[in-house]
Amino acid sequence: MTNELQPFDTQRSSRHGDRRSPETARDLEAAAFLVSPEGAAVLAALEEMDLGEARTLEILTHLRRTLPPDLAGAALTQARLRRRAVAKFPAANRMFFTAEALEQASGWEPALNRAAQIDAAAPPGPVLDLGCGIGGDLIALAQSRPVVAYELDPVRARFAVANAAALGLADRVTVHAADWTAARRTGQLPAAAAAFADPARRSEGRRLFSLHTMQPPLAELLMLAGEVPALAVKVMPGVEMDEVPPQCSVEFVSHAGTCKEAVLWFGRGDAPARWASVHQAGGWLTLADDGRTPPSGDVSPGMVLYEPDPAVIRAGALAPLCERVGGHLLDP
Repeated sequence: MTNELQPFDTQRSSRHGDRRSPETARDLEAAAFLVSPEGAAVLAALEEMDLGEARTLEILTHLRRTLPPDLAGAALTQARLRRRAVAKFPAANRMFFTAEALEQASGWEPALNRAAQIDAAAPPGPVLDLGCGIGGDLIALAQSRPVVAYELDPVRARFAVANAAALGLADRVTVHAADWTAARRTGQLPAAAAAFADPARRSEGRRLFSLHTMQPPLAELLMLAGEVPALAVKVMPGVEMDEVPPQCSVEFVSHAGTCKEAVLWFGRGDAPARWASVHQAGGWLTLADDGRTPPSGDVSPGMVLYEPDPAVIRAGALAPLCERVGGHLLDP
């Protein structure tokens, strides 16, 4: 495997084949600078500084003594993104982000847990990461297997390569700045033991709430599911259960008390239809919908009231939760 970005043509669009806009060209120039040794030196200096909003003008004035305005702004933005990203990625101070990609990226613990499940479910061989963004899941998957990744946005693709290299995984990763659906339709998508897909769930800044409107839509993913032994698809946590195809199971993922995402799993015949994965100190708790009706009853003095984790509610796993804590529902 190689960490080369293939292809990465700064004059052409990976989506439509047209010439890139001036804005995209500037973004690519900034990305190339940030991942360079010169960019690393600037970011290292910024890491030691107070980056509060009140100091923006002062910091930019300092940076512009040696950098063009665009690169100075990109460096300050990246330094601030790294500080925000610490909540998601322990190695954030060595990684590269865009604001939107950081917001959309899975946290490190959910990504590692998903990668472990993929590794357990799939036969030996490489994994496809389809829509890898800045590489949050990519670097988790690459802990145990070679990964071939696709990302339509060229800046995110460049950052995914840099992030894999920063974590010592460059030799396990290949990133294509291209549309994986086009590669699949033309027979150019590499054979793999498993795939992870992260479809776009926003359009023109608006959230999408249907499996049929995300990009690529469910129909494309169902075709992919028939071509790989195991497939995990990250979808919205509020996915409508009547849209979920019968041949897959659904995992609802909770981290820091919030249901962050749902995952459609194909090729896992031993998995329950619905289950919750809840991150707790020291690991993950899994509770599955086992078809039982949870017990209900009245309140007595001295009882403790618990609010179930939203992922457990979504998974319909209240009966095993009640059993685990020795409780019952107030409202049947």
